[in-house]
Amino acid sequence: MEVNRLSYLDNLRFSLVALVICHHANAAYGSIGGWSYVVREPGGIVSDVLANMFAGITQAFFMSSFFLISAYFTAPAFDKKGSWPFARRRLIRLGIPLLVYFYVLSLVFRYFVFRFQGRGESGFLEFFAAHFPHGAFGPLWFTFTLLIFEGVYIAYRSAADRFGLKPRAYPLPGDRHILLFILGIGLFTFFWRIGHPLNSFIWQLRLAFYPLYVSFFIFGLISYRSGWFTQLTAKQANRWFNVSLVGIAMMPALMVLNAALGYNEQKFGGGINWQSYVYAAWEPFLCVGINMKLIVWFRDRFNFSNAFTKRMGASSYTAYIVHAFFVVFATYLFTFFSLGRLPEILLMWPVAIISCFLFADIVRRAPLLNKVL
Repeated sequence: MEVNRLSYLDNLRFSLVALVICHHANAAYGSIGGWSYVVREPGGIVSDVLANMFAGITQAFFMSSFFLISAYFTAPAFDKKGSWPFARRRLIRLGIPLLVYFYVLSLVFRYFVFRFQGRGESGFLEFFAAHFPHGAFGPLWFTFTLLIFEGVYIAYRSAADRFGLKPRAYPLPGDRHILLFILGIGLFTFFWRIGHPLNSFIWQLRLAFYPLYVSFFIFGLISYRSGWFTQLTAKQANRWFNVSLVGIAMMPALMVLNAALGYNEQKFGGGINWQSYVYAAWEPFLCVGINMKLIVWFRDRFNFSNAFTKRMGASSYTAYIVHAFFVVFATYLFTFFSLGRLPEILLMWPVAIISCFLFADIVRRAPLLNKVL
């Protein structure tokens, strides 16, 4: 076993990819958030609440986690390579998979979904020709967004270097500043979602969640320069994680209250109403608390690498790119069973995760692909 001061971030990253797979497998059974291929197995109020709670909790933090970690590695990579070499490498690593997914893989994915739904009778070539080039980002909306964020960062750093301005370090925020950020971003998100509700898209991007995404990307850049991940204490992380647990405990009550008043779930997505404000204010409490806990927990307990973690870490990006296929395949497979909603979800998780990472481990080492993935 090897110890590396940044191994914990690689271990956290592939764990988050596994969580993304679980999130979308859960969505395949009709939880909030939506998914391409949805089946509805018999359930009940308990399974509905648990599935929707899982979807809401994971959505509150895990994509912000990806932006946080990506930015943490962006800053030193730019320092080492400089603007053009860094930009060239990011265009290769992010841009090529994005184009291939948009124009090819997304259409292959849509074809399988149509066939599993019993909607497509044509062969694949006919289907592909009929739909090309109208592809979709799919899960690579994250890659597209990251390209935009990093492009802005390159422009900023290039301009700053030209004027002799150096990146500066900031002290680790105290609890007062963290609370002010949470309250401020929650209020900003509430007003932001009046114009960008959860069910709206621009360039296939759900902008309703972007206030936290932008914030956490910036935090990742600052964290690297300021050593926040090292300075963060377990005591402070646990304090805010406990706050997030209180927020999680409130979820069933909020669902019941909303249902009792005869309102639908769409009100949480945006608009001038109490549901939208509660959701916008609730989300950053979870995002901050859970992310602080994850950073400290992985730093203190999982800061090591071995043959298994190295292969998982190296395969995490490829697994993220192709995971939607394995969620859909696993979902279709389990339609041949009648185990009920929760048992099928719980059984599907390891099937989809293991098969996806095994495939990714093979693909990312293939000739030419190993230059990109």
